[in-house]
Amino acid sequence: ACPMRSQAFTTLLVLAAFLLPVACQGVPASDATEAPEAVTEAEVQALMDAQLEDWNTGSLEDFVAPYAESTTFVGGSGLTVGRDRVLANYRLGYPDPATRGTLAFELEEIRPLRSGYAVVIGRWQIERGEPVSGWFSLVIERAPDGQLRILHDHSS
Repeated sequence: ACPMRSQAFTTLLVLAAFLLPVACQGVPASDATEAPEAVTEAEVQALMDAQLEDWNTGSLEDFVAPYAESTTFVGGSGLTVGRDRVLANYRLGYPDPATRGTLAFELEEIRPLRSGYAVVIGRWQIERGEPVSGWFSLVIERAPDGQLRILHDHSS
């Protein structure tokens, strides 16, 4: 037998003896990526209640705070991308308390999609001189920090 082949084979066996146990150990549970917690109906209700309070006290900044930074919003004027642009649109459309009125939501359905995501369907109504109302659907995710974020809002 060729001494070079024998030496290479021995080296491979030694490496395999050391590396195989390490490779077969797997990832410790503490380092494993865990699926996000399910989005609960109570959490969605709390989020919507907080948004109502923010709107009705005139804090549009806090109202849009739960929107993801890269959120998409579809409304009567088309598609808006980004939380900052959504806020700018709300400021233009509802510049004062009289225009903003008093907002109310009626949640029709909260449907979990998969762990960490949900679709919310509901109605909105603004009481003011001439009341306005419509429907909305939201896609909500549980962000890595555990907070709920609105990924997409379609309001009409």
